[in-house]
Amino acid sequence: MWIGAKTGKEENLHPEKGFKWVKDKARALGIWLSTKHETTIEANYSEKLTKVRKGLSCWELRRLTLQGKIVVLKVIPQYCIAHPYCA
Repeated sequence: MWIGAKTGKEENLHPEKGFKWVKDKARALGIWLSTKHETTIEANYSEKLTKVRKGLSCWELRRLTLQGKIVVLKVIPQYCIAHPYCA
């Protein structure tokens, strides 16, 4: 994936190696990287938001005290953001 002034270029640095360059986005260490800021934000945060909602929905019908609900609302989002394989 080319960045900066070379964004969108088709040239290949090492044709003998057979590298394949991605054009729009790539994933590294669990984070999507893109040449467009909007694409990066959408790819990373929409996935996390879906996981947080899924994790919180499991606790929706349980009979929890107010203190228990507060703990769930604090812990589940933090866990899903910190750990890529949440829920």
